[in-house]
Amino acid sequence: MQTPSPGAASEGVRRGLAGLSTPLLLDELGAAAALGVSKATFERLRSAPWMPKPIALGPRLLRWSVAELQGAIAAMPRQAEPAPMPLALVKAQAKRAGRTEVSL
Repeated sequence: MQTPSPGAASEGVRRGLAGLSTPLLLDELGAAAALGVSKATFERLRSAPWMPKPIALGPRLLRWSVAELQGAIAAMPRQAEPAPMPLALVKAQAKRAGRTEVSL
């Protein structure tokens, strides 16, 4: 039986990752961009129960797994029906349109 050379395993990994164009881990800005939200919104979402926890690569080096973010997005709670428009917004739109009555 032939044993692989010590560098053969790492060479196989390098060949497998050579075609990888998308990162597997994202920093905070990348994760926020992947979710389509601002950094401030992402920071608020981090405490949501459905949000994956970051991977600590170091004491101050946090990254989020692309696969876990995709899974979290798929499992996010869905809104059954659109929330009603706030009354102040309805009134402002009516005022801009020149109407005096507001119908809900």
